[in-house]
Amino acid sequence: MVADWIGRMFGGQRDLKVCGQANTFEAAMETIAKHEPDIVITELALKDRRGAEVVRLIKNRFRQVPLLVLSALPEAMCAEAAIQAGAHGYISKREPSATLMLAIRKVLAGEIFVSPRVTDALLKTLKGGTEPGGRSPLVVLSPREMQLFRLVGRGHKPKEIALKLKLSVRTVESYAIRVREKLGLASAHDLFRAAVAWVAASGG
Repeated sequence: MVADWIGRMFGGQRDLKVCGQANTFEAAMETIAKHEPDIVITELALKDRRGAEVVRLIKNRFRQVPLLVLSALPEAMCAEAAIQAGAHGYISKREPSATLMLAIRKVLAGEIFVSPRVTDALLKTLKGGTEPGGRSPLVVLSPREMQLFRLVGRGHKPKEIALKLKLSVRTVESYAIRVREKLGLASAHDLFRAAVAWVAASGG
């Protein structure tokens, strides 16, 4: 039913079409391998897999394919876990079709999409936010640190960041520690949350 709805929504979009659909995780993996789509839109509650594990397993095999989660599960509970597992976006089935189209376009463009509600919650991780005298990343981070911050916010892992920036993984980890210190973040998890929120809010 969801695939049919998305297919109807794509009817007016010349550059978008549904190339495959599946009801189980195993079928989904076969469909992705067969059609090599530009984006995967998945639920978190499949017949044979549930939760962020769905995202993690798909991304483990198809690392280059952007993935958008469309789910009826509570956004507050699941969005962050899905993004951390490798999803490029999370949208509730309760959102209007125009918002889903926006999410698809953003994910296809390489951006992270989460709803304003989730963004607002995650931005609270950044102490001071972007208020004068606060700890805005643009103010306190060096250009190289800002590169790393953006890549973390786009869901890249340390090894991927190292390849993109032509650095060693150890150097990337050192940069990450400095970024955390400058932004007043206690852990790598806090850094991830803050980076995702900042990228989603700024389009960075």
